[in-house]
Amino acid sequence: MIKIPQSKPKSNLKAKALRLVSKRYEKRAAIADAIAEEPKPIRRVFGDCMMTKDKKLLFLRNHKAGCTSVSQMIVHYSTGEYSDAVHKHRNGVYFGERDYFEIRQGFDSKSTYCFSMVRNPLKRLVSAYINIFVDKDNGAYLTNLDAIIARGYKVDGEISANFEIFVDFVEEALADTNIYCDRHWREQHINIGNAYLPYDFIAKIENYNDDIRHVFNAAGMGDYISTIDQNKRYNPSSRMDISVSTALKTKIEKIYAKDYELFGY
Repeated sequence: MIKIPQSKPKSNLKAKALRLVSKRYEKRAAIADAIAEEPKPIRRVFGDCMMTKDKKLLFLRNHKAGCTSVSQMIVHYSTGEYSDAVHKHRNGVYFGERDYFEIRQGFDSKSTYCFSMVRNPLKRLVSAYINIFVDKDNGAYLTNLDAIIARGYKVDGEISANFEIFVDFVEEALADTNIYCDRHWREQHINIGNAYLPYDFIAKIENYNDDIRHVFNAAGMGDYISTIDQNKRYNPSSRMDISVSTALKTKIEKIYAKDYELFGY
């Protein structure tokens, strides 16, 4: 059986080997050392952090829970422009492990408003399935295709039947490793480092407009949020009905039991 791909941490051997002869690698090695001192469950989350240039607002992206739309607002606030590749955007914001020290400082500072966003686990899982395996609009499609086909998935098969296979696939992936499995179906409390990072607010995509307005106002950025169209969405999955039986819903509730409990779904 083909093993389900995992997102293992990158090797830092090169940075450590060259740290004495290169300022760039010296910084990379220092970041790697600092992240290694963090609790294991959150060592990988810093790659998904984005902070405004004025350090007023820090967002930890939870994939398939509105992260693209929020990231676009952070980039637009900081630079005046939206990004064609917001999940790789580096200019005018603090982003990812490259800016670990600034981002860690943001989490530790009372003047930086820190938040993330969650979503009903069933709806999030359906969204991930449609985006990745139906729309095929995500790099995770090719990464996981061989492994899921080996478990009975049919590329042009019936959508609801394939979804059942996908749920089994996700259950197995989480059982293998709930930290290093794909972030699109990794448990949300792990994605956002719940109980490890000092959040000011955990927004819900179901209350998107009200919660985002609350976040920006609380961060002292109310003037900005009042000027933009909050209804504009980025990277939405196709709208379609998927038949989910009562038994399958119960199974998903069991898989994501802690998310349901922690976030009140």
